[in-house]
Amino acid sequence: MSFLKNLFNTKKNVLPIDTKISEKRIYEIDKTTIIVNAIMTIESFAIVYTTKNIDTYKNRFSFLKEKLNYLKSYQDCENFIEVIEESFENYKERYFDKKIEDKYFSIKNPTELLKMLPDIYPVYLFQVAGRYASNEAEKINNLKQVSSKIKRLEKLVIYFESIKNELENITGKEGNQFKLAEENLIELKLNLEQLKNL
Repeated sequence: MSFLKNLFNTKKNVLPIDTKISEKRIYEIDKTTIIVNAIMTIESFAIVYTTKNIDTYKNRFSFLKEKLNYLKSYQDCENFIEVIEESFENYKERYFDKKIEDKYFSIKNPTELLKMLPDIYPVYLFQVAGRYASNEAEKINNLKQVSSKIKRLEKLVIYFESIKNELENITGKEGNQFKLAEENLIELKLNLEQLKNL
């Protein structure tokens, strides 16, 4: 930023309004920052794709959007893809034990990915709910007292009610994820009734 300020404030370097500064020069100055932001974007994508926690999902999804908007501002630079690929190499070195899903490479086109986010959000939201429910179901099955199972299952029903309502607000009642959440909720309520009747 100071580079740009100095460039335009020095009389002998003043450029005509229609002249573009070399995108590559600006890019080289910002390269380290871009790599750091790209790594944070990959990390966020990985968390969004694997978390069981709904609050983590929402926060990271918002952060992912913010980082993609940052990367988008450099997308027209001639060596953008090269630097993003370098970011992936850095990520592999830092997190050698983590698998890089093919979908993470879509950050090479942040403009397109940003357009897809509204459609991706409900799909991944339902997946988060599914992972959370599977985890809770395992815990419920391991409980010995029926009363404890009932309490845990009641909380899961409330959780899925909130997911269903959120999906309805996003996709409407015709959305696939809403319908899936509704089906899961019906099944959970049936299980709860069966437990209460034991």
